[in-house]
Amino acid sequence: MSNTWQTGEAVALNETQLKSLLRDANLLADLAADAIRPCFRASIEVQNKRGGAGRDSTASAEIDPVTLADRAAEEVIRDKLSEIRPEDSVFGEEFGFRQGSSGLCWIIDPIDGTRGFVCGLPTWGTLVAVHNGVSTVAGVMNQPILEERFVGSSLGAYLKSNTVSSSLSVSGKTELTEAYLCTTSPDLFVGSKLAAFRRLQQRVSISRYGTDCYGYAMLAAGQVDAVVETGLQAYDIQALIPIIEAAGGIITGWSGEQITDGGDVVAAASTELHATILECLNSDCPPKG
Repeated sequence: MSNTWQTGEAVALNETQLKSLLRDANLLADLAADAIRPCFRASIEVQNKRGGAGRDSTASAEIDPVTLADRAAEEVIRDKLSEIRPEDSVFGEEFGFRQGSSGLCWIIDPIDGTRGFVCGLPTWGTLVAVHNGVSTVAGVMNQPILEERFVGSSLGAYLKSNTVSSSLSVSGKTELTEAYLCTTSPDLFVGSKLAAFRRLQQRVSISRYGTDCYGYAMLAAGQVDAVVETGLQAYDIQALIPIIEAAGGIITGWSGEQITDGGDVVAAASTELHATILECLNSDCPPKG
């Protein structure tokens, strides 16, 4: 998919404009939730975007599932953006890139964690990001079944649960041997990347699978300390960057580079923990204990 949403020229936004974008992002999350809820734990068709029906494949890494809920949610988001922000670009997982003129781009993943969604697990979410041409300035991760919404920008990071809002803050943990680690699935790591992940996994206190975007949300909330992933797309991660950073965390690629199109990602609760994870992934881990 095209990455022309990265213009290389940042659109300047004052606080009033940023707040307006956040209001719109929350509105889009509401609309997507209304489209998705009736499909959750319902009998709906699951298609494999890599060919065939998802249930017919024996290798989970070869399945890229999509449902009518994914498409309906992105369509309602796009329709609303055409109405309220027609000058902005849109880049979504299901329907690709639409060029605008403002320099701003909305980056959308209607259901991040579709595997979990079709299994009836609430570890998925709708991701809505606003990119200013250089960086992501606002991000929303909405889990409508749990009624949890994680929001981040330069104005701060907060969790809205039901009608109560609370600030988000990472744990600040620095020691790898004490860290709780999340990833979507070890099946997604291949070759040397799998070996690197296993090195890391052997050094942490706890590791959990199947978390998709929810793992990053729990990092921002201080519940887990690190998330390591591979093979992500831009729409998988852009909304999560401002949430984690505004909560005090750090998120980069495996070499410490800025994340643009996705790829291999490390998010951590402190700069010290992040540095140790990078060392472990790229060379060797310090001894445990």
